[in-house]
Amino acid sequence: MVYFLILLFLIAGVTKSKVIMTLTIIYSCIYVFIKGRRAFENLEVEEVVLIAILSSIAGVTRIPFASIPSFQPTTAIVIIVGMVYGKKIGFITGFIAAFVSNMFLGQGPWTPWQMVAWGACGFFAVQLNGKNKYIIYSYGFIAGILFGWFMNIWHIIGFVEVINIKTIFLSYVSSFYFDIIHGVGNVLFLILLMPNLYKFLDRIKVKYNILKV
Repeated sequence: MVYFLILLFLIAGVTKSKVIMTLTIIYSCIYVFIKGRRAFENLEVEEVVLIAILSSIAGVTRIPFASIPSFQPTTAIVIIVGMVYGKKIGFITGFIAAFVSNMFLGQGPWTPWQMVAWGACGFFAVQLNGKNKYIIYSYGFIAGILFGWFMNIWHIIGFVEVINIKTIFLSYVSSFYFDIIHGVGNVLFLILLMPNLYKFLDRIKVKYNILKV
């Protein structure tokens, strides 16, 4: 299914067909919904409630910073959640946070891409637990860069008329400034939020016996 969706996005990008692009977006949303539903089936009630709260906080805190492109605390919060609760809850939190924030900032064909990108930030953050804080900050910076690179794929497919090495290179160069802002923002918000938020979430994990999965 994933390869089929990638193929559809490529076809839509090459042909510039709005019909194919619309169908691709619909199929992507259906796929995302099915995967999200399966992920929730094995969660305890406490975990579902926790994810709902954390994803809402992560999503809503993006709104006050909407006027500053790529600068927001959402990624940092998702990373901390992934560190404390593991890859599954980390992924789902980032996944839903993107959808929640776009309910206020605007949904569109970019939403599924953001959902996957933020989910990945939380998924891989589990490897950071117990690591040196500078490694965590480095992860936050790199996550911001890779987030932008991943979103560039959507931009290239959806907006670039002629797709070749030159146009792809220019697309990535044009986003470099915003990717740097995202990366630096992640580091700043991790420095500000991680000490207290990590301890708070860890206490909740112990209190409600939430397993790290």
